[in-house]
Amino acid sequence: MIQYIRRKDINNLLPSFVLHKEGLVMKKILLLIAAVISCLMFYNAYDAHNYQIYLRTINSYLQQNDSRSINTLIVNYQTAQDRKRLLMEIEQTAKDTDSSIAYVTNSVDENGIYNDNLFFYLPSAYALDVYVADEDALIDFSQDDDQAYYTSDETDDARLNLLTSYNHRYFDSHPSIINIYPFCQSFEQPTLETALVFYIHTDDIDGFRQTFYKNMEGSSIDYSDNLLTEEGHYANDEDEESMKEKITIGLAVALIAYLVAYCLMVNKDRKKISIYRMEGYSPGTIVLRFYVPVMIVSIMLYGLAALCCSALFTSFARAEYWALYADLCQYFLLFSLGNGAAIIGTWLYLRYTTRYVSVDLHAGLRQIIKINYVVKVIVALALMGGFCQCVKESIPTIRYYQTAMKYRPLVDQTRILDRVPMMMRAERFGTELFDIGYYFNFDEYQTYSDKENPLMYEYMGDRFLDEFYMSEPFLVCNGNYIDLMRNTIYDIQGKKVDVHIDSNDILLVPEKYQNLDLTPYSHGSGTIEVIYVQHTGTYVDVNMKTPHDPMFDPIVHLKNRWTSSFNVDQLLLPKNDTYDDAYYHQLMTKYNISENDLAFLNTGYYFDVYLLNLEHAIIDFLYVISLYTFVFGMLLYQSTSAYIIKNKKKLAISYLSGIPRMKRYGDLLLQNVSLYLLISVLSILVMKHTVSDTLLFVSFFGVLEFLIQLFMLIKMERRGIANALKGE
Repeated sequence: MIQYIRRKDINNLLPSFVLHKEGLVMKKILLLIAAVISCLMFYNAYDAHNYQIYLRTINSYLQQNDSRSINTLIVNYQTAQDRKRLLMEIEQTAKDTDSSIAYVTNSVDENGIYNDNLFFYLPSAYALDVYVADEDALIDFSQDDDQAYYTSDETDDARLNLLTSYNHRYFDSHPSIINIYPFCQSFEQPTLETALVFYIHTDDIDGFRQTFYKNMEGSSIDYSDNLLTEEGHYANDEDEESMKEKITIGLAVALIAYLVAYCLMVNKDRKKISIYRMEGYSPGTIVLRFYVPVMIVSIMLYGLAALCCSALFTSFARAEYWALYADLCQYFLLFSLGNGAAIIGTWLYLRYTTRYVSVDLHAGLRQIIKINYVVKVIVALALMGGFCQCVKESIPTIRYYQTAMKYRPLVDQTRILDRVPMMMRAERFGTELFDIGYYFNFDEYQTYSDKENPLMYEYMGDRFLDEFYMSEPFLVCNGNYIDLMRNTIYDIQGKKVDVHIDSNDILLVPEKYQNLDLTPYSHGSGTIEVIYVQHTGTYVDVNMKTPHDPMFDPIVHLKNRWTSSFNVDQLLLPKNDTYDDAYYHQLMTKYNISENDLAFLNTGYYFDVYLLNLEHAIIDFLYVISLYTFVFGMLLYQSTSAYIIKNKKKLAISYLSGIPRMKRYGDLLLQNVSLYLLISVLSILVMKHTVSDTLLFVSFFGVLEFLIQLFMLIKMERRGIANALKGE
């Protein structure tokens, strides 16, 4: 029998409606989610702009703040005098034609760290479009200054200014230091290059060419046949679009979580909404009175959180943050529009689903549960692709990081060769270093393991798959490198394999590959001895100038004889009490090699850069996975909550009657299994997801839903039985 309530009694109930315990909790959760979304969107935008500033800095020689076309000039030279004359005349040409010019070279500092050196002449003062820490200390690149320069090296006390982004982590993750100089400082810059490449920004390349030819009259430099006038423009459009796509997906997923929480809040108020509808309150009045204020507070809290993050991590006075603030305003507008859509959706929900003739809490729950099922299927199919891709990429990244950290102590026992002269390729010198050094080559596997590489098909056609394609990990190395990795190899009979055997053509093949066609792995080696072994071990690229991920149990091509065809960049030398600086200096003296011809780089620096990039990748992966999990978890919570509300009396009686838990909740388990079977079928047949991706998603969220349901049902059994039997 329906109990009628007077309007004044309804008015007396208003405070209890607004401050009802469950409703208040959901409102707090909603506000918390709004603040979290704001912080997450700030992080995404902050990170994206950091990356854009970093890219703009390292490519500043291609992308200056004028819109003129880029022309490339290549000139060969023979002597240091020719080089200095060439640099002086090219700068004079730029001055005469009101053109901008950039020259890029690299060097190795005393710590064995690469430096990317950028030299600029710009006709307008302070025209270089990069960000620096001190805006009051700027270089005028239209003037000759022999001392001033910018650098990304925070430890360089001689710098005029520090190249910077919002924070310095992107420069820290770059394998070389970036230095920017006025063009005049290039005149005395030492280099082993025999050709100079200039990037010219001009409106009149023909005028620049003629002026340059005139300035070079009388020079012995042959420049006429080395002029490249190909125009081009540089832009970070692809990277920018990728970052925007990432942010858009993040915002969409976050809004879904927010709206799911909002729906939960509205669902908690169904009984009270029915009371108000029975008394004649319109859906619009209810929405305006009780939900609009909540949404306004959410919007205000979102904006306040964004403002607090901006105040903590940015400076309102600095121009480089203005683009960030513009994006944050866009996200705020989108969030506000999402809230507006939620208000309209609430009105429609109250208009067409609530019944003012009944205060029965179960009214319409059946329809709500059906809607939840449909929404769960749609959201699952929408999230599956991104979630699975992120998980599959994160697992090997975490594994690589753990493995690299394990081998990090070995890095300090090695040094990298650089600027290797041709004489090093001589047999005696090369053999002497090879015999004590660690040789390894990951490049061959990287080249021939890419099944989708269009270049391979272009040059080899189907022959690439038949003779060259490597389906399994492959490594070329000497015995010293195997020892460095602390690997002991046994053949399938259990006998230890001598990895220092005097041979260039031994293939160590793990026994799991006994049925594998070894043609791609022995190509170019003629007759090769094959030894099947139990395992070959784990191998880490200690030289991270060109990073390669670790290999686990690869096929190993053992080479213990030096040949001039080896890639010397992959030859590392020991660094210990025996093979110290004095030893290598004596060796260089023995072969008449100067210190300007051969350099030793700091191995640890490049390895630490690799680790830092892995750390950043892992953080990004965890962030995305957590976001997906939170969104779908909220949806699972909502569906379980609706089920409990609809069946709580039945569940309470079954519990008190001693019916086993499996039998009590068998229908819920059957519903879950049926729903995930439907998701699986639609995923494979309609969305074209792979079976492995589908199983990964279904398994992960199936277990998550089971845990959520178990928690909520146990909580209901312990605390809600009495209330359920009383009809509350």
